Amino acid sequence: MADKIFFIEGKPDEIFNVGFRPALMGKAAELGLKSAATNIQNEKENKVQVLVSGSANIINSYYQRINKNDIRVKRQESKPTFRITQLEEYNGPNIDWSGYQLSLMSEQMYKGFHEANERLVSIEKKLKPPYKKRVKSGKKRP
Repeated sequence: MADKIFFIEGKPDEIFNVGFRPALMGKAAELGLKSAATNIQNEKENKVQVLVSGSANIINSYYQRINKNDIRVKRQESKPTFRITQLEEYNGPNIDWSGYQLSLMSEQMYKGFHEANERLVSIEKKLKPPYKKRVKSGKKRP
């Protein structure tokens, strides 16, 4: 069993809010690997940290797949300019894989509900025709 780490570095609009983390975790799960992908964004850096645990050979296959393919959910028209760092041994603290997955799942669900709500509001605005309030007159109809 091996634990490895690599980073995806690039412009914020190419690596954040484009579905990288769910895609990274989905590809890892397809191969039977445990994974954690964390956004790191501050004044100095924009990157996604990727931790992977499992068979060293399968981790290498996973890494090659990520390196060769744009796996983002929301791809852009232009060719991506982000870069993927070398795969290295991970020697940090133990990872709570289940806790991480629950946290990411909650965050992604929130993002999905938020985006869906914004789109629904936009659609409602387009569907509602402008109308004038009717003023009731004091007259009764026969």
